Amino acid sequence: MDDRERRERLEAERERIDRERAEVDRELSREREATEHGGPRRAGDLRREREERSRAGEERRGGGTGWGIAALIVGLLSLLSVFVIGPLNILVAIVGIVLGVLARRRGSRGLGLAAIVLSILAILLGILAIVGLVAIFTNPEVQRQLQG
Repeated sequence: MDDRERRERLEAERERIDRERAEVDRELSREREATEHGGPRRAGDLRREREERSRAGEERRGGGTGWGIAALIVGLLSLLSVFVIGPLNILVAIVGIVLGVLARRRGSRGLGLAAIVLSILAILLGILAIVGLVAIFTNPEVQRQLQG
């Protein structure tokens, strides 16, 4: 293979690369124009838009808000019931957590999260109340005072 053939091959390769580069540039330009004018988007953008539309639909229908309010009420009741019914508040708190999760799935994210947090706090306080009651009533001095 002589120098002339090599030069011709290199020139042909350069021309091919230039054509491909020009085609890529044209495609990029078309994509830029399309996105500026509301044309095709990336998959992540489409997914985000679909989720936003879904949330907006839930809020319009009010499907999640009712669940969120119910979950928040049960969460508050479980927190307040620590001082009234003691250890039984754990059952109420579990119901609050379940309702909070359902509310979040139906679109009421803020109310659902608040209910879950309150219910978890109620469970922790309920456990603390159980430990406190056991500690008090297993204390020998307290038992003597109760017996008289």
